[in-house]
Amino acid sequence: MKLQTKLPLVVAMCTIALLGSYYLLSSFSANKAIIKFDSSALITLSRAFTQELEMFQFIHALAPLDSQAELIALLEKTYPNHYFIVLVNDKVAQHTFHQHDFKLEVLISSPSHQFTVTDENKTIVMQAFMEPVVVQISQQHTEVLWFSKDILKQHSQDIDMRALLHRDFAFWLAILCVLAVLVSWLSAWYFLKPIKSLSRAFRRIESGNYRTQVEHISNDEFAVLITRFNQMAAELAKTTAQRDQLTADLAHELRAPLTSLRARIEAIQDGILPAESDQFNTLIGQTVSLDKLIEDLHALSSGKVSLTALDIQLLQPANLIRDLCEIYRPLVEQKGMTLFCNCTDNRKVMLDAQRLNQVLLNLIENAIKYAAQGGEIRLIVEPQGTQLCIHVIDKGPGVDPNRIEDIFNRYYREPGQQDTKGQGLGLDICARLTRQMDGNIGVNSKSNEGACFTLTFTALEGP
Repeated sequence: MKLQTKLPLVVAMCTIALLGSYYLLSSFSANKAIIKFDSSALITLSRAFTQELEMFQFIHALAPLDSQAELIALLEKTYPNHYFIVLVNDKVAQHTFHQHDFKLEVLISSPSHQFTVTDENKTIVMQAFMEPVVVQISQQHTEVLWFSKDILKQHSQDIDMRALLHRDFAFWLAILCVLAVLVSWLSAWYFLKPIKSLSRAFRRIESGNYRTQVEHISNDEFAVLITRFNQMAAELAKTTAQRDQLTADLAHELRAPLTSLRARIEAIQDGILPAESDQFNTLIGQTVSLDKLIEDLHALSSGKVSLTALDIQLLQPANLIRDLCEIYRPLVEQKGMTLFCNCTDNRKVMLDAQRLNQVLLNLIENAIKYAAQGGEIRLIVEPQGTQLCIHVIDKGPGVDPNRIEDIFNRYYREPGQQDTKGQGLGLDICARLTRQMDGNIGVNSKSNEGACFTLTFTALEGP
């Protein structure tokens, strides 16, 4: 469920649940109190109504009396369950409420007679059930009103019930507010949990742990965000690993030409090779090749598809390879190996001499790295129809036939050879350079029987 659906749904469900609970609890309390009040009030009103008619007839039939006190005494004796009020000119002359510590005040005198009866806890508004009855006292017209004690008690209970309902409503409202806060806190914790996980993951990324991954089990917008974060972290880890590998590969790819350059300089220094202009021209050519190799490495590290431009000329690969063998043989022999050269095809091909030299140096360097000490490396140039083939053969452990297609991929390394220096930029450069010179590169190998790398070019002239 999406977050934009989940969040409103949670809010709506919580609101409905809380309001519904408040309504049900309040309704239950009110109904319980009202039912109890109504049953008691019905009995009280029925009894009071019956007595009201009787009292009206009794008071109306009274003979003239001498004093208000005599009237009050007679009425209390006859109807002890009532309070009486004597009115003279619509003003209270005497009443019996004071006997129970009630204070009586006129609220409305006429036409409807209303009074407030106050005790120490509450004030009750009472209205006369019937019109006042006129009684003759000492030749003075006096009005008499009465209230049932049960009615007064019922009004008091009514006020108590309302206060109780208010207390109940406030109590349940407080309980529901606490529940609302608890539900809100749990909802916030639920929705903020993935955000906190992402925050911790970002801190680990900042500290350099690019292999950080965040788990998620939902299927909402947070899951999409976490998935994107995991992809970003994986790409960062991959980029960091490739950067570290590239640093190692730079050293690996520069080692071969620098070693060759150093070997030739030391040979001239030791007098093995003459200090002539041809030797210095060769050294200059090797530095130019080294400069182009650096440009190629920069192109690869920048993610460019093609390498630097080539200087394509019509050349004879056999002569180039003979010269390369002469230059590189001392280095190979220092490694305890033997370098053989067999060039039987003297046809010419359109290619870049320095780039071909760079490709062959990489292949020879790989042969030295993986071949056993005391083995041999063979460079062979031979015809194959209209094609000219250059083979670089070693007696090393070979390449797994199932992985031959992978060895020219960038950063690929043979299983079990992770402890060797370099990560596979050399063969990637070789493949790119060969394709730029309209050639092909392939390998034929069997496990533990060495490898044969073959460069194939189209020959343009006969031998």
